[in-house]
Amino acid sequence: MIASAYTYDGATTSVRTNVGKARSYGGEASFTIRPVRPMTINFGVALLDTKVTAIEAITAAEKARLGNDLPFAPNMTLNGSIRYEFALNDRMTLTPQVDARYVDAYYGDLDNTAPVGDFALVNARIDLKIDQRWTVAGFVRNIADVDYTTGGSATQAFSGTPRTWGVSLGARF
Repeated sequence: MIASAYTYDGATTSVRTNVGKARSYGGEASFTIRPVRPMTINFGVALLDTKVTAIEAITAAEKARLGNDLPFAPNMTLNGSIRYEFALNDRMTLTPQVDARYVDAYYGDLDNTAPVGDFALVNARIDLKIDQRWTVAGFVRNIADVDYTTGGSATQAFSGTPRTWGVSLGARF
């Protein structure tokens, strides 16, 4: 079953559709590199290919979905991060980190009429750890304030989170 949007008498409604059969295949890999002891570099890639291969349809519109991509299934996703731990003294460690994620374009509906464009996001964080017990951190998500969508239908789109920032405090007992 896949959720889909229909227009009935001028109103868009969400319904469940039994696609019959779908095919999906892909793979993912992740790598961690430590070129020097306090630095960690992570990289990941995921590849995916999906298609509707059979439809249990009543209407011509439902039958037209045969061969469509499944919704919310980007062909490629990339992610990576780099962090470096600085020992300030025997009690405190400062750790800056930058991470990024790229999501390839995909469809937000089964009809493949609501394309969601590709987007890339970059985030940053800096942690100050004291006595391996206390943590003070500052972060910024979506540093470039990228305007992106995460899904929707032919008539509406759902916006991604704009730039956000904050501070967190933590304790380990």
